[in-house]
Amino acid sequence: MPVAVDIGGGHGAQARRMARAGASALLIDLTDQQASAEDFNRELGRSAIRSFKGDVRDIDVRTLCPPLDVIYSQRMMGCIRYAELRDLLKVLFEHANPGARCFLSASGLETEFGLTYPHRDLPVAERWASITPEMAEKHQMYAPECLYRDLELAELVAACGFTVLRAWQSTFGTPKVIAEKL
Repeated sequence: MPVAVDIGGGHGAQARRMARAGASALLIDLTDQQASAEDFNRELGRSAIRSFKGDVRDIDVRTLCPPLDVIYSQRMMGCIRYAELRDLLKVLFEHANPGARCFLSASGLETEFGLTYPHRDLPVAERWASITPEMAEKHQMYAPECLYRDLELAELVAACGFTVLRAWQSTFGTPKVIAEKL
């Protein structure tokens, strides 16, 4: 059975999709999703999703699940400082099986809120700021973030050992990366 991790997965929409496809999923989020995961597992008829409440930077994923086949995170990666994300990706790479796929996105510099991001002109490793108050209110994003261009996120993922298969920017300006552990 494939093993997947959904980092910053909120209510677990992607973890649920992976579980329905036959995976065993670990859902990590700052909010408590345990009851929701238990309800889903009952409906599915197996213990498919394990929910862990906490900050992924404070968790050793290696102690929570077998080696990974799928690593997924949608837009949450920008909520982690660059150096901390590099460290996390290295741990995930080490804990991934050969052939594991990585699907990541982060908040982008070419998004509506990225165009006025205060650290827009800094090197990516130095970016860590809140978006403007107007954009924060509109997008409900109040904590500091590290915003990326698609190639910056791809370079970081590759520097941690993954082979980048595809990197692009969504129509909204969000950088996305698909990578694999060869």
